[in-house]
Amino acid sequence: RAGLGMSEELLLELEQIVNRLCEDPKTVRSDSTDGVYQLCIVLEKILRLQFNQKSGLFQGKKDYWDFLAPCFKSETFVAQIQKSPLTRTNTGKGRAFVRYCLVNKLLGELLQTATLNAKLLKEWYGDGGVLRDKSVSSRFVDTLYFLTTVPFELDLTYPRLDDTWPAPPMQMDPLSPSLNASLIEDRAQLEALEEDANGSAEPPPPSELDLAQAALVQANLEITGLRAELEAARSASAELEAALLRDSHSAAQHEALQAGMDDLTARLAASQELIAAKEGALSDLTAAKEAAEARLAA
Repeated sequence: RAGLGMSEELLLELEQIVNRLCEDPKTVRSDSTDGVYQLCIVLEKILRLQFNQKSGLFQGKKDYWDFLAPCFKSETFVAQIQKSPLTRTNTGKGRAFVRYCLVNKLLGELLQTATLNAKLLKEWYGDGGVLRDKSVSSRFVDTLYFLTTVPFELDLTYPRLDDTWPAPPMQMDPLSPSLNASLIEDRAQLEALEEDANGSAEPPPPSELDLAQAALVQANLEITGLRAELEAARSASAELEAALLRDSHSAAQHEALQAGMDDLTARLAASQELIAAKEGALSDLTAAKEAAEARLAA
């Protein structure tokens, strides 16, 4: 099925997965958690629905990252994903974007912003794409916003996003036969990648420089997410401070506002300390990378 029929099917699958993930919002979700792999598969199918995979004679295969990157070209995380040594294809970079957004609770917000770019949407998507239809894209984005309540801890240095999503131990999903097919296909692909031409040798381990570069990318992504959280906390703090200055609330309301203000102040201080610590670690990682480069050059 194509067009809106496929949109409806994919959105229903997405809503089922998100509902299950939100049933226990205190549980941290990782790549080994049931539902995370399925979520990524369905998200990618939605982002590829009616995508225009145009390519020139000397250009590689296009993917949804070619649409997303220009939408956020001034954002630091785009440059970091583009420069990452872990992903060399548009497919891998798009998957890195999705994982970054899940960890930093930005998926709904950023994809909502992307749906407002009418020029790029028209360039990259046909009329039957989820992102092109306002009512359908609104439903899609609303579903993604529920994921802000779910904590994700995903390995942002996973080295095989060009080839596949990180797959958990194989489990069949009774609610989604199409996801089962994707799981089997990706599992077979992953196992094939783990064999060399002779079918037995392990893939070569990443070099010291590759590991240093990957650690730098992850540290930069973490700092970017923390800074976004810090700005949001500052904005909320300013709103609470303005509310405290008004005289139109009762003593109980004033006490509740003051408690909220105190909590935000503590969170701001903690965030600033964490960012300072991460930036210190970033300096150490930069030094380690430079040392690795020097050893390679020697």
